[in-house]
This record gives sequence, C-alpha cells and structure tokens, in this order.
Amino acid sequence: MKPVNFEAPKISDLYHYSNLAVEKAKHTKYEQTCGYIPKYKVYDENALVGIEIEVENMRKGCYPAFYWKSKEDNSLRNYGLEFTSIPLRMYQVEYALDHLEKCILDQGNKPDFSPRTSVHIHVNVRDMCWEQIKNFILLYAIFERHFFNIAGTKRETSVFCVPLYKTEALRALQNMEHEELKWHKYSAINPGTILGNDDVPKFGTIEFRHLYGTLDRGVIINWLNNIMCLRQASRLFRFEELLQKVRKLNSTSEYVALYSAIFGEYADIYRMSKIDFEYCVSTTKLALWGSDWKNKYKYKVESAYYTAVNKERKEMVLKTATLVKKTAADLTWNLPADNEHPDELDTFIAGLANTPVVKVNPNF
Repeated sequence: MKPVNFEAPKISDLYHYSNLAVEKAKHTKYEQTCGYIPKYKVYDENALVGIEIEVENMRKGCYPAFYWKSKEDNSLRNYGLEFTSIPLRMYQVEYALDHLEKCILDQGNKPDFSPRTSVHIHVNVRDMCWEQIKNFILLYAIFERHFFNIAGTKRETSVFCVPLYKTEALRALQNMEHEELKWHKYSAINPGTILGNDDVPKFGTIEFRHLYGTLDRGVIINWLNNIMCLRQASRLFRFEELLQKVRKLNSTSEYVALYSAIFGEYADIYRMSKIDFEYCVSTTKLALWGSDWKNKYKYKVESAYYTAVNKERKEMVLKTATLVKKTAADLTWNLPADNEHPDELDTFIAGLANTPVVKVNPNF
C-alpha cells in the first residue's frame, strides 16, 4: 500500500515545542571514531525516538559522556538510576546502548534489572498530523496483545503499565484533537506526552511503557522495530477508512491478514492465539461503539426468531430466555421449567445455526 497524501498540518505546525537537543556534530564524531559496528537492522533509520532505561544496583554511579543523562528514580531500590537518552535517530540506538553498557561496567557496577525496572520508548509524532496519530493509536488498540506478548505478562499486570483495554481512554479517540488530551501517565501507551498534562511533560511523543528492564541491544531494537511498524502503517489509511475496516473485522482470518500486512516479518502468528486476535478487536469495538456494537446481535436474533414464532411468543422468549455459548458447536437454551412451547424453541435455535451466539438481554 502507498502512503496517503495527508493535507492536514503536522502537530508541530499547530503547537509550540522546544528545539530538540541532539548535539549532532558531537555524536557524529563519536560514531565515526568509537570503533563500534552496529549489528542489527532497524526499520526506519531516520525515525526519532527517546529511550528511558531503569537500572538498580548502581552503587558506583554512572555519568555517560554521550547520548545519556542519569538521575535517581524513587520507584527503584538499591541505588536505582534512570538513564534518559537524547532524541536518537534509529541508526544511533545501537551506538547509544553500547556506550551506556560500557560506562556502567567501566564504573565497576553490577547492574540489576529487577521486576521494578523497565524500558520506556518515546516515539516522535511531531511530524504527524492528528489523523495519523489517531490511526497509530487505533492500530495499537487492536494489536495490543502483540506488544504484551513481546514484553511479557508481568508488565501487563503492572500498575505502572496499564493496558489500554483496562481503561476508558479509547472512547475519546475519534475527537481527541478537539478535546483536552487527558491520558493517565501510567497507561501502557501514553499519548499524553504529545501535549503534556498535569505532571506529564510536553514532548510531542507517544510513550510505550511495556518493555521490561534490559540493556540487550537485540531486544530493544526489535521492540523499536515493532513500534515503527505501527508508525509506518498509520500513514497508509484515512482515519474513517480504518475505523470502518476495524468495525467490519469479524473473522480471525481477516484479522490475521491485517496483522501480517502491518507487521510483516515482525508478525508472530504462532504466538498470537485466536483469543488474542478476537479480544483486541472486541474490546476496541466496545470502547468505540459501545451499546451500538453490543446490540448489533439483537437485531439478528429478532429477525431469526420472527420467522419461527409469532410476535407475541417472540417477545416472551426474548424477555425470559438466556442463550449460553459454551463452544461454537455446543448451545444450551435455559428456560423456565413451565415453558409449553419446546417445538417453537427448537425451530428458533435451528434458525440461529449461522448467527453469532450471545447472551440475550431480557431488557430488550
């Protein structure tokens, strides 16, 4: 697919941001003379990212000369430090990680990446318009389990990395550029850093908080490449087009096709289960379309039932019955014991053979 020609202004044209302090000449000279040769492929060499790495057991301290600044972090223990990078081009990331590791070890430290530590990524979105940003967040929502499968389930249950599906933040997505952008700073994906709010700084970035603490270059660059797949894909759709695509997703095969198209070689079909696919899409639809989406099955049930029994009997059954889904092929119909119309119900159930199975709300 070719990128869409977006005519809307970039957010850097709409809001004031401080200049990026990259010290280009200083770091270019270091990269040319340090002797390190990068080993890993990056998805987009010129994309800008910021990296925060938390480390414990830094008893000897550490003050890198290039790329990083260090500070104490109250969420850590045992001489914990957080290292914050300058804005890095993707091609610089490996140089920066190599320099940080050497600095830590040269000071005589024995770094500990306990469960309290993590790696946060800030993805630059200053060069994106609001429509692209909304695409980015929507694509993340339907693929959230992909990212937690990489980062691990421990991060998914952390109070400092709350999954999007556990919040109500996605409800504001469609009009987020017209509303005050409030996003909890401990959300797994945090767009609050686009404009800043409360104690969240204004960076013009979207923050990813999922990854566990590590200095492993392969792990971190693989993580960045997966995020960059989303960033690139956000340029391929009109937002309304993507919304409709998500709304119409109703089979695992359709989801897998979109997943593979977005992530390419980084798609992990064997790790993503059928439940992962369905859960991401279902929670996204519920957040965006709420009762409209939940009630879509109501009309199918009414239509199927109307061909089996008269209107009066239909209303009675819809108010008193509960259809329970055990498996795709195992249906159980629970009714009051004194029901006198089993034949009508058999006909009704037969009519539902090709209809999605849901719990029938007696308040319909």
